[in-house]
Amino acid sequence: MSLVPTATLLEGQPHSTDAERTVLGALLLDPEAIIKVSDLLTPDDFYDPTYRLVYASIYQLYQEHEPIDFVTVSARLADSKKIQDVGGSAFLAELATSVPTSSHVYQYGQIVKTKSVHRRIIEAGQKITALGYEVDKPVADLLDEVEKTIFTISNAYIKEKFVHIREILNARYEMFAEMHEAPDDGAVKGVPTGFKSLDQKLSGFQPSDLIILAGRPSMGKTALALNIAMNAALKFHKTVGVFS
Repeated sequence: MSLVPTATLLEGQPHSTDAERTVLGALLLDPEAIIKVSDLLTPDDFYDPTYRLVYASIYQLYQEHEPIDFVTVSARLADSKKIQDVGGSAFLAELATSVPTSSHVYQYGQIVKTKSVHRRIIEAGQKITALGYEVDKPVADLLDEVEKTIFTISNAYIKEKFVHIREILNARYEMFAEMHEAPDDGAVKGVPTGFKSLDQKLSGFQPSDLIILAGRPSMGKTALALNIAMNAALKFHKTVGVFS
């Protein structure tokens, strides 16, 4: 069996140097660009160690509500004695001037994130393979580790970018207008709970709603939730899933 050198494996891992460079250039060019990718990218998503250091400084400045530009990023890297590790201020200046516009920063950020996920899948595959050889470990524990490994990847990737509140309000306004114009004022527009007074206030459960039942122990929260689920399933023929 032939072994592949570690250096070759690292060089062959999925990444896009151009996308990483473009994201950083856009962030240095436009102080507001970080808002578009801050919930999408973390420093570990950058494959190139130099670019990872630069983004880590930018990300830290953003979390501290500090302005982001060539001067502040250079100062932050200098304070942490890492400015020479990235090639000095000249390297940052080159990044800032290499991108003509920041308008596509989110699209390039998605490329960086996708490549990062591919690398994590490779790493997860190696970890899961190793778990398969732990024959003395209970199968239930092994499966739990496998699920956690996969969940960590999906949880890091499946995120929605920020949207303007105008889009949310427009969608809500259309929903309220449709409810108001309905000929039957008592009609429930969502999934009925089976409790008339509650349905009158909520008009049933709406798509993407997160409803939280709060109360002290032994106050009937579980019983109420199960009653609502049963009513929706049996009385109103809705498909219901219960996870305990």
